[in-house]
Amino acid sequence: MGRIDTGHSQPRPRSRTRDPRVVTYRYKDRMVYVTPADTYEQAIQYAREVFPEDLRHIPAQQLSFTVISNTPKGKRTVRISSMAWKAVVEKLACYEIIDLNVNPEIILEDEREADYEDMFVAELKSSSPYLHPNDALPKPRTPSPVPPRSPSPTAKNSVKGWLEKVLP
Repeated sequence: MGRIDTGHSQPRPRSRTRDPRVVTYRYKDRMVYVTPADTYEQAIQYAREVFPEDLRHIPAQQLSFTVISNTPKGKRTVRISSMAWKAVVEKLACYEIIDLNVNPEIILEDEREADYEDMFVAELKSSSPYLHPNDALPKPRTPSPVPPRSPSPTAKNSVKGWLEKVLP
């Protein structure tokens, strides 16, 4: 039979599941137990130590950590920011999995913009003598022959001719 609760029993000490002594780093299909890092930077250092062949040449800014979290919308992946590292890790269960991600390199210069700029400059160069030193040299001027002038029709004659064409 069960024990009778007299109200004088002491509660059982809780296990330290919220103060993990070991967490699991997962990268691709491999997992490694590690002690929780105190800082985000130290976590990156640990990751490089346990996955040296994969992470040795990856810049720190391309590495990030995520955990799977139960939310009202179901399980979701949540990234751990550097400023929240300590608070999050303190709440993880022992052996909880922290996924390590390699983010794509951020490219600051847009190649399409450079192509457009090159095309724009080429177009300017082709249309402006100021951008081509050889084309900017003064050309020798020769007087062009002046064609003989024909007598210009007077306004009265041109209107009359037009009316004759339009009106039968």
